[in-house]
Amino acid sequence: MGITDTRGAELTGKLTYKRYQFFYAYTLTDTRNQFNGTVTDYPLTVRNRINSDLVYEIKDYWLCGFMVQKMWKIFLFMPTLKMYSM
Repeated sequence: MGITDTRGAELTGKLTYKRYQFFYAYTLTDTRNQFNGTVTDYPLTVRNRINSDLVYEIKDYWLCGFMVQKMWKIFLFMPTLKMYSM
């Protein structure tokens, strides 16, 4: 096995106007894996991600929403141990 080093930060917020609520978030994740003296990015981990949600409240107990998510570069490791970028 190897050593996995993970660091990150998240920023979240919420704006409200009458029955509308807008949520947003930014996540930064820096994950590295050390195996046999080689340091690589951890597979299937997104470095930067932005989320946003728009929610409308109907009659105090029903919610209707729309969600958008943007992810940047993600690394995939194939069985041949070559690194690919998606």
